[in-house]
This record gives sequence, C-alpha cells and structure tokens, in this order.
Amino acid sequence: MLIVAFGILGLLICGGGFVALRYLYVTISQRQIGGLWVIGESAVAVIGIVLGCVLAVVVYPYSPTARIVGFPFMSVIWELSDGKWLDFVGPLTLPAAIGNVVTGFAIPQILFALVVRLRLK
Repeated sequence: MLIVAFGILGLLICGGGFVALRYLYVTISQRQIGGLWVIGESAVAVIGIVLGCVLAVVVYPYSPTARIVGFPFMSVIWELSDGKWLDFVGPLTLPAAIGNVVTGFAIPQILFALVVRLRLK
C-alpha cells in the first residue's frame, strides 16, 4: 500500500513540475523576470538533475529481507535469499527509473516557481 501511495505522490509531483516549468517558461519568455532569476533557474535545473539521479538509485528497506531501489517509483526490488541479495526487475524498471529522475527534477522547479510567483505578486 505504501508503494502505491509513493507512486501517486510521484505522479502528482510530475504533474506539478509540468505546470511549474510551463509557468517559468512563460514568465521568462515574456520578460517578467530576468537577469539573476534566469541564472537561478539554471542552478535549480542542475539541482533538479542531481536530485533526480539520487532518487533513481536510492535504496530503502521494505522488509527485513527486501530492499527497494528508486523513490517514489519502485524500479527494482532486492530480496535476501540464502544469504545472497537477488534483484528482481521487470518491464517497468526503465520507466520507473525515468519517472524517479523526472520527479527529482520537478521538485526544485515547483519550489522555484512558487518563489517567482510570490515575488511577482
């Protein structure tokens, strides 16, 4: 159940990231902000890429014998069997990993768009 909740959270963040990027694109292209704000957006994009890569490879325990790779979308599960960790991947491994990177990229974009919105009010 927790994995489903994380997946829903990830989809909401990805949607919010799309809205935030659209807002920032329109705001920058209409020259409502400029200069340091554009440099700030570039820095936020780099931070988002780094955060996305971290979320794609983060490992957390699911049970004493299982570990999950990826947050918020589960991309791989490792299971302890006979003292060895076995990995279980499937056809959704790559889309989940990409979703994790997109989610990580979207989080700082949402926060930056909120700051820009509050600043322009």
